[in-house]
Amino acid sequence: RFYHKLLYSPAGKEGLDYFYGRGLSDHTIKLYGLGYAPDSWDSLKKHMNALGYGDEEMTEASLLNKSTKKESFYDFFRHRVMFPFFDIRGNIVGFSGRIVTNDDDRKYLNTRESIVYNKSTFLYSLNYAKNSDEKSMIICEGNLDVIAMNQAGFKNAVATCGTAMTDSHARTIANLGFKKAILAYDSDSAGQKATARAMNVLDKVGITTKILSIKN
Repeated sequence: RFYHKLLYSPAGKEGLDYFYGRGLSDHTIKLYGLGYAPDSWDSLKKHMNALGYGDEEMTEASLLNKSTKKESFYDFFRHRVMFPFFDIRGNIVGFSGRIVTNDDDRKYLNTRESIVYNKSTFLYSLNYAKNSDEKSMIICEGNLDVIAMNQAGFKNAVATCGTAMTDSHARTIANLGFKKAILAYDSDSAGQKATARAMNVLDKVGITTKILSIKN
């Protein structure tokens, strides 16, 4: 709520302009709970401390980092647009933050693994895709790809976060009753490698795959 509210404040204009520039509507932004982390060292820390949360538990949840030199705490996500990670029940279990300028060489910064978030099992937007009437699942490369798919009417799109397709991902998809998967990865060498891996992993659980070829 902190990140989402800030996105629609004057301080979040840069983040909101980024999402608008990617073609996202206000409805989609609110549907996915998108937000903005300010270029500040302690904005979230102060907000959460005021609500009664301690620095150590926020560090465990990847909301804060701890400085080893000064024994102090500071915001984990800074100057980034924010993508909440909802589990299949709709609970937020983590975040991904994307740079909006080139002041950080880490394009995406994801929550560290915790007792509620495991990147080897988590699928982004599965909370929406599980309710799709489609028999196939579209597997994308990134969060924005999934969101754009959903906005265009393809509710059955998901993505892995910070990792390649795993056996656990494949079993989750199969257990939800999906028999087919459409791989919508980038066409570069990394995307082709990820496509080949995903095909092999999905095949193990009996899911047939097709590759989406996007032409200009």
